[in-house]
Amino acid sequence: MKIGETKLIDILDGRVQYRIPIFQRKYDWEQNDCRKLLSDIIDIADDSKRRQHFVGSIIYKADSEALLEGTVRINYLIDGQQRLTTIMLILLAVSRYAQELMPPEVYENSGYSFDAIKDDYLTNNNRFANTEFYYKLRPIGDDDSSFQALINDTQLPEQVNNSRIYDNYSSILSDLKRRQIDPQKVMQGIGKLLIANIVLERDDNAQLLFETVNSTGKSLKDVDKVRNYVLMNAGESLQKELFKNYWEPMEQSLNIINDGGKTLNQFFFYYAEIITETKIPVNYYDKFKDHFLGISAEDIKNAVIDMSAYSAHYKRWLDSSALSNKVTDILLFRLKLTGNDNCIPVVLKVLRNVETSKMTEEDANEALKILESYIIRREMYDLKSHSIGEAFIKILRCANSLSQMKECIINDLTEKQRMPADDELKIKLHTVEFYGLKHDHYILDRIEKSLNREYMPDHNVINIEHIMPQTIVSSSELFTNPRYSNYTQQDKENRDWAKDLGDNWKEIHQKYCNTLGNLTLAGIEYNTKYGNCRFIVKRDMRESDENGYIFGYAASPIRLSQSLRNKDKWGEEEIIERSDNIFKIIKKIWPFPKLESEN
Repeated sequence: MKIGETKLIDILDGRVQYRIPIFQRKYDWEQNDCRKLLSDIIDIADDSKRRQHFVGSIIYKADSEALLEGTVRINYLIDGQQRLTTIMLILLAVSRYAQELMPPEVYENSGYSFDAIKDDYLTNNNRFANTEFYYKLRPIGDDDSSFQALINDTQLPEQVNNSRIYDNYSSILSDLKRRQIDPQKVMQGIGKLLIANIVLERDDNAQLLFETVNSTGKSLKDVDKVRNYVLMNAGESLQKELFKNYWEPMEQSLNIINDGGKTLNQFFFYYAEIITETKIPVNYYDKFKDHFLGISAEDIKNAVIDMSAYSAHYKRWLDSSALSNKVTDILLFRLKLTGNDNCIPVVLKVLRNVETSKMTEEDANEALKILESYIIRREMYDLKSHSIGEAFIKILRCANSLSQMKECIINDLTEKQRMPADDELKIKLHTVEFYGLKHDHYILDRIEKSLNREYMPDHNVINIEHIMPQTIVSSSELFTNPRYSNYTQQDKENRDWAKDLGDNWKEIHQKYCNTLGNLTLAGIEYNTKYGNCRFIVKRDMRESDENGYIFGYAASPIRLSQSLRNKDKWGEEEIIERSDNIFKIIKKIWPFPKLESEN
């Protein structure tokens, strides 16, 4: 390794080309980063006492074999891409800005005309114009096309839609115009920038430097390290094939430009769990690297193909919608609504199994239903979720077939990880605090939808209704407390729940108020009218409203409420009976899996 101190502008001197290896991340500085660097350059130029300003390191590995007749030096950038690219965009913007600002004869003879900037810092000799060695910077993919279009003053190719090069250039040019900066001042500031110029020797570990050295101010994410590790260990020709056919489409599909690689990073976290079949930390790179240690070139290719396939399934998961006409996508959407991301590696493996013919589509759909049942049943039983991550890893290991998944869920999970069976869930629902569960409304919506296909869940219109209200006072208090003095005698009688429930009304209310059997759905305006009224009043209600009439349970369009029309009273016995009846629907929507021998 050779380390020297030099002006940043000098590394662009002569016939040289800096290539960004395809295993590196693309240019990802944001416009604010560019404006900050431009401001620093201007501040340096204004400070006559500062003769130089250190801005970090540029690390590259010279390729002695990649020369054009021995005249163009090819350097592969390991670190410093973001800053070097931005400096070149600033140089280009200064030349265009000066062209608009200055008289033509002054501009043409200046050191920052477009031709001067282009010849000195952006391109090599014109005799290389039709070769791959013409431009002094060769970014990756769309960045390369954008950079060349800017230099050649041509329109961006239609396929270029994922590069920040053009947008950042436009932002820098706008900033120069807005601030009315003297072009000479910008050039003076750039001339003061100093870097550590680090040249790697043949045996230096470029990968280790990539992982640990960061002069751009942006920390390397695990996804950057994964890309580097996988593609760097492939030969150059294989790198290009894998990048073009698999890696770049994967990045574009998962929106790497617009979200800074966040979605891709999440995908690789889940993929790391799939390939290692272990619960891994958020910083997953070390686990990922250990798994691929010593991998051959052929294995690298197969691994990248596999990653690309899994990424397409992750994209399908992200895009799944209730409006889809495909059963699988609807099932994915329902699973997504549970908010339990621990299931994602299993989901992706199930989808991949269909693609590789390890599962039929019918088996995969049943597997997805079982996963949702597992999550929802645990929630209804009020089992804590801290052990569910390890449970899904166990399921992941058995996700090669539907029968193995069922066997795992039924027989291999611990007491804390288990999926509640029918009998225990049925009894638990008699007393569990169902109201207040994370998905209480969603579960009731699904039950109602199973009874009425026309039902459209809308939480802005439809609310959860307590049949026995959340607030009950004793009969004596209702009729004697001044707090209720504005109630008519009839109003008081209509709210005397304690009288209906009997002497142990407090215990009944406390035990059953928020249970499944005491809950239904109602329009929000209905919910307000029902209030704390007694059961018979709610059942038979018919009150005028600005939108028409408010009808009681007996005439409700909500199927969950229609069974109430035949009840003359409401208490412990009725609540338990209704809970058991609703459970008959629950076990159809979220069934407990059965082994093949049980079917």
